[in-house]
Amino acid sequence: MDKQTIDAYELYGADFAHRYRTGERVPMARFKEAFEQKLKVIEIGVGSGSDMARLLDAGYDVTGLEPSSTLRREALEHFPQLASRIHNESLPLSVNFLANLRGAFGGVLCSAVLMHIAPDKHQRALLDMAELLEPQGRLLLTVSATRDGLDDERRDEFGRFYAELPNDYLQSLFASTPFRVIHIWHNEDQWHRHGLQWITYLAEKSADKRLRPI
Repeated sequence: MDKQTIDAYELYGADFAHRYRTGERVPMARFKEAFEQKLKVIEIGVGSGSDMARLLDAGYDVTGLEPSSTLRREALEHFPQLASRIHNESLPLSVNFLANLRGAFGGVLCSAVLMHIAPDKHQRALLDMAELLEPQGRLLLTVSATRDGLDDERRDEFGRFYAELPNDYLQSLFASTPFRVIHIWHNEDQWHRHGLQWITYLAEKSADKRLRPI
């Protein structure tokens, strides 16, 4: 993830986490539709911890990754049931982390993370998520489709970077990975922020598409 973005979450993470705890970006019904009976799920970008806690309470065996120490602290303070389940890691994943958990999960949740990653690392990020999954594993990926108020470097007032992620670009990214997109949802912002819309992709790892060489 972009370092300046992580720094912003370190500084303002408590305020962001408070906002994210007040709503649900992804409804539980969508989690269940996405992951079905695949009960071992990893969330990349835990944020406030609310989605991870909801998954755990619903019976999923969930692991979380979060590079911001402020957000990890917020998540554990408000959801102590997540203790020992959250790791300091971000996309693209480190070689050692990926080697230890390759094929270990039935589902990956990645909500509001990919847009914080530089475009030249997007394909690697998707490939990393594919390698975490077992065959026919599912990825639930949410990104901001439009976002107002960015500067010339595509940063907001806090310094967070937002890559441009139009649908045709993401579809071409998916086509270069073992994923096939099986559903797309378009949503207004949960907190009614102006100029902000979300797209959620449900993709499945195809058993007949080769991963990159290991």
